[in-house]
Amino acid sequence: MSVQSDYVKWPARLSKRNAWWELGDNWETTVTFFTIYFQFITSSVVFTFGSTFRQPVFRNYLLMVSWLCIYVTMSLVLLLPHLSFTHLWQVDREEFNGPNATSPVLAAYQQDGGAPSAAMPPSFRRDLWILNVSNSVAVCLWQKVVVEGPVARMLRSRFPSSTPKFHL
Repeated sequence: MSVQSDYVKWPARLSKRNAWWELGDNWETTVTFFTIYFQFITSSVVFTFGSTFRQPVFRNYLLMVSWLCIYVTMSLVLLLPHLSFTHLWQVDREEFNGPNATSPVLAAYQQDGGAPSAAMPPSFRRDLWILNVSNSVAVCLWQKVVVEGPVARMLRSRFPSSTPKFHL
């Protein structure tokens, strides 16, 4: 993110510490939100793949359709250009640090000598999306292959646990 030519580090020193709602109009918040959000919705599926005593989540069609709708919606919020739908999410595709900034922090930044900057470019948002989707795939593979799959079976056979014996 910091190697992007349009990136301006968030001037947190100019914010009022108790005005938390003024801290969201920046690249850092957008990257953090989408990274965490995609991990949350991926975890909702990964931890319910099923096992010996539980059916896999894929058999719960309502939940899978809901999950897919949420994943696609958040992908569109990240990837689409500025629209009234995406404006609801306050993603940094808008030019928050443009001339006559409405954010009190960015207005103070410009008055303090900081230059206006462009919004987060589509290429960076696309790269962020690819990174998050890749992370989702990697987490799913790790769960199925290492935690629940052949690696786990190999480790269980190689290092069996002993059952505790209770004496009355």
